[in-house]
Amino acid sequence: TGGVLVRTRVDEIREMGRATQGVTLIGVEDDDTLSRVQRVVGSDSPEMLAAVGEAGTGDEPAATDDAAGADDAADASGADADDDGEGAED
Repeated sequence: TGGVLVRTRVDEIREMGRATQGVTLIGVEDDDTLSRVQRVVGSDSPEMLAAVGEAGTGDEPAATDDAAGADDAADASGADADDDGEGAED
């Protein structure tokens, strides 16, 4: 199984969008599954990057391959896990 990690800074998120649809950060294909959303507070200072390591491993929990991980991540972020994003436009 493959995976994609997407990081974006808050100041890179475009605020313009339809009020009823929210803002789309990334589009996922119909056969893709979101495993986790995590808010990272901090900076990309050399010390922080060294703590994470080149492989991207650190003290963060392991990603899950099931939908429960996505539900937990959505619950933690306050997002609506039941919103499948169908019909959402930028």
